[in-house]
Amino acid sequence: MKKKIETDKRALIHFATEGKILDFVELLVSNISQEVEFLISYLKQKSVDIETIMENLALRNDKYSESLNELLINGIFLPFDEKILYNITKGFHEVIENIEAFAHRIELLKLPDWITEHLISMLDSFLNLLSAIDSWFEKDAEISIETVQAAENQADIIHASFLKKAYSAELDFKTFHLALQLDSILESTIDQSEALAKDLVLLLKYNTLATQPPPTYLS
Repeated sequence: MKKKIETDKRALIHFATEGKILDFVELLVSNISQEVEFLISYLKQKSVDIETIMENLALRNDKYSESLNELLINGIFLPFDEKILYNITKGFHEVIENIEAFAHRIELLKLPDWITEHLISMLDSFLNLLSAIDSWFEKDAEISIETVQAAENQADIIHASFLKKAYSAELDFKTFHLALQLDSILESTIDQSEALAKDLVLLLKYNTLATQPPPTYLS
């Protein structure tokens, strides 16, 4: 009887820990999506107070990331391989840093309209990717990496087309350098987000399996 009580306690700790992790992950995905939406609004209208908004969102990102780090460091009862959580935490950190780097650079120079439109297209692809991930947290959602890969593939096509145009266009050095840098940040961020999504699939599929009854021979 005592053994069963201890097992039940451990199971409750597992579910509580996993619940916190899923909550923080969902909050991070939602927060990053808001950042991308604000960046798109800024590039379209230039009327958004990008510095204040990004600063507030960055503070929230830091809070959620620290919470994930604490669970990783103190996760004695992690209900899955801690490497999954390590990869997820690292992945979010890299994506967040890239978004902040992009936001800090977009005000440096006034870019030609066609470059701005390209950056908006890349951000739209990134937002589609994040929306696909966000949908996985809905009840009874189908967890599939295909929609994420489709958004990443679309971004690759947009990126390749931009490089051809950028290298054939007549641009001054500063504009050319900044345009390539901004494009590279977004392309890298989308690739990192796809890798992050694959680790999230493992986490979410584990959660799905954990809530199912055990096979008959284990009951």
